[in-house]
Amino acid sequence: MSSLAVRPDPSRVIGIATALTAHIAVGMLLLIGLSPMWDPPVAPNEPMETVWIPNPPPPPAPAMPVAPTRPTLLKPERVPPVVPRIPVPELTVPQPMMLPTISEPLGMSTSVPTDVPSSVESVATPSALAYAFAPPPTYPHQALRRGESGTVWLRVEVDAQGRPTNVTVHESSGSKALDLAARKQVLQRWRFVPARQGDQAVAAVGLVPIVFTPAG
Repeated sequence: MSSLAVRPDPSRVIGIATALTAHIAVGMLLLIGLSPMWDPPVAPNEPMETVWIPNPPPPPAPAMPVAPTRPTLLKPERVPPVVPRIPVPELTVPQPMMLPTISEPLGMSTSVPTDVPSSVESVATPSALAYAFAPPPTYPHQALRRGESGTVWLRVEVDAQGRPTNVTVHESSGSKALDLAARKQVLQRWRFVPARQGDQAVAAVGLVPIVFTPAG
């Protein structure tokens, strides 16, 4: 018999080595035990302190703009203008004079002018002539500026209703402006108490004096 050495099989060698390694590893694990390789985290035993964080204060509201105060305007004291006093002319309406008698007017207290015209017509009248509405005429500005004055005698014909139907200048005042103002006022605005004959109203004729006197 030959003395040739037996050569090992490589695959068997690898298998045996692997099995040995596995057994060694298992033995080491058994020696170490199944304890973990690191310590697990442990919860602290101390109680947790709760801290309340207060809410931040709200931001301050924006200040509203204040409207500027309007300055108080002091109104200057109004001083009434000094109006020069204008002299007021005087207009006198004495009582009418019936032809040929002089009658007392209704509601009039003025005196009869002394310069009664001498040429008084002789006309028979049934009763006295009296005023019912006799506003004085306006003093004409032109005559007032010139300082004209005087007494105008008007011959007035009155119907049975007391309305003047015809007015003429019997004696002038010396100023045409005064004569026209007096005649126009009597003819347009004056009314007389109707003259009566018994119980019947009749027409009549009378003289009416109007005195224009500028204020002094």
